[in-house]
Amino acid sequence: MKSSAVLVMAMILSAVVSGSFLLIQSAFTTPPPTEANRLPELSSQLDELMRRLDSLERTTERSRSRELPPIASAPSDEAIGERITDWLDRHGDEILARAAVEAAPEAQARTKSIDASEWSVEDALASLAEASSWDEQEEIWRKIRESGHIDEVVALFEERALQASGDADTQAELGFAYIQKLQTLDDGPEKGNWATKADQAFDAALALDETHWNARFTKATSLAFWPPIFGKQAESVKQFEILIDLQETRGDQRQGYAQSYLFLGNLYQQRGELDKARETWRRGLSRFPNDTSLQQQLTAGQDR
Repeated sequence: MKSSAVLVMAMILSAVVSGSFLLIQSAFTTPPPTEANRLPELSSQLDELMRRLDSLERTTERSRSRELPPIASAPSDEAIGERITDWLDRHGDEILARAAVEAAPEAQARTKSIDASEWSVEDALASLAEASSWDEQEEIWRKIRESGHIDEVVALFEERALQASGDADTQAELGFAYIQKLQTLDDGPEKGNWATKADQAFDAALALDETHWNARFTKATSLAFWPPIFGKQAESVKQFEILIDLQETRGDQRQGYAQSYLFLGNLYQQRGELDKARETWRRGLSRFPNDTSLQQQLTAGQDR
C-alpha cells in the first residue's frame, strides 16, 4: 500500500509541477486566467488521478489474493527405489550385455599392453599365475612363444616339478608347458621327444591323483594328435572314456566338460564307429543342452 501512496503522491506532485509550469508560461503569453476558470480543470485532473489510484489498488489486491499452484513434493526414498528397480528390470540385461561386449578379456588387457618382444620371464610367470580361464592361459602362452622365452619358462616349470615331485598340479603344469614347446617345433624326431615328455608328465600327475581332470583331459587331447602310424588314438579314446565316467560320477558341470563328449564322439567318428559317435554326442547334450558344438556334430552325424 505504501508503494501505491508514493506513486499517487508522485503523480500529484508531477501534475502540480506541470500545472505550475503552464501557469508561469501563460503569464508571459496570455492574461492570467481567473480562479473560476481554473477550478473545473483542476477538479477534472484530480478525478482522473483518483480513478487511476483506485484501479492500481484493485490490481494490487488481485495479485495478492491470487493462489500460486502448489509445489510438488519431492518423491520419497521408497518411490525412488521402486523406479530404479523398475528401470533395471527393463534395461538390466541390455546393460550387462553391453558391458560384456565392451569389457575385453583380462588376458588380452594384460598381454596386449606389453609387446611380445618386451616380455620377461617374470612377466610370463606372473601372468600365468593370474590366469583364470583356459582361453586366458592360451593367450599368455602365445605371448611367451612370441617373446622367445619359451625355453626359459619351460626350464622353470621343470625345476618346480623337481622340487614338488609329490604335487599333481605341478606335474600337470609341466606337461602343459611341454605341449606349448611342441607348438614351436616342426614335425620330426624332436617334436616326438617333447610329446613323449609331456605324456610322461601327465602320467606323473595322474599317478598322484587319478581324478586330476586337467592332466587326463590334456593327455587324451594330445594323444589324439599323434600321427596315426603310432596308434595313439586308441589310448586317447580310453582316456576320454575314463574322463567322462569321472565327470558323471562327480555330477557337476565344470567348464570344459562338454568338450570331453565332443572330442570322444569325433574320435569314434574317425574310426568309423558312427553309432558310438552319435550316442556320445547325445550323452553330452543331455547334460549340456545349450552346447552348440555338440548340437552341430549330432545334426551332421545324423545325415551320414
